[in-house]
Amino acid sequence: MATERAMTVEEFERIAPLLEGPSELVDGKLRLMSPTGFMHGVLSLRIGAALERYAEEHPEAGEAVGAETGFRIDDPRHPVQAPDAAFVGAQRVPASSGSGHDDPAVRFVQGPPDLAVEVRSPDDTRSAMRTKACRWLGAGCREVWLIDGMRETVEVWHAGTEPIVLKRDNTLTSELLPGFSLDLGRLFRRRSRHDTQ
Repeated sequence: MATERAMTVEEFERIAPLLEGPSELVDGKLRLMSPTGFMHGVLSLRIGAALERYAEEHPEAGEAVGAETGFRIDDPRHPVQAPDAAFVGAQRVPASSGSGHDDPAVRFVQGPPDLAVEVRSPDDTRSAMRTKACRWLGAGCREVWLIDGMRETVEVWHAGTEPIVLKRDNTLTSELLPGFSLDLGRLFRRRSRHDTQ
C-alpha cells in the first residue's frame, strides 16, 4: 500500500480511471494498492476466464468482470470495493445510456456483484480473507469464493451457512451459476518451461 488520502465516493469515482493501479476507498481515504504477485495474477486471470467462458455460454445469465471493477456497496467503512473477479446477474448489469462520464456502464456498479471472488495475496491472513467474505455477504452478495493458491483451496461462502472448503482434487460448482464447473486441479496447476500440457 503506497499512500492514503481523504475523499468522497464521488471524488474517488472521478479520479479512479486516472490512477495508475488498483485502488479502493476505505474509511473515506483513497487506498492505493501494491501490484500483486505472480501466482495471484495467474489465479485471478484463470478464475476470471472461467467466469467469462460461462457468460459466453449462458449470455442470459449476466456478465463476468475482472479485477479493479469498482462496486459501490452499503458499507460506511468500505463504500467502494474491487474484487479480483466477479459476476453480475443480467437484471443488474448497468445499461449504457451513451452519456459519457455519467453513463452507468462506465461508472462504478451500484451495489455488490452477485458473486465476488477474492484471491489471497501472500500478505493476506486467512482471517482477513474471511472478513472480506463477510463484508461482501453483508453488502448483499449471494455467493463469495475465496481462492488460496498457497493452500490450494477454494472456500465457497453463502449468507447464514458455514463455508464449503474445496481442495485441489475437487470441482468448483455454483448455486448461483447453474452449469458452472471448474476442475480445481486445472485452476491450481503449475506450469514450467518444460511442461507440454
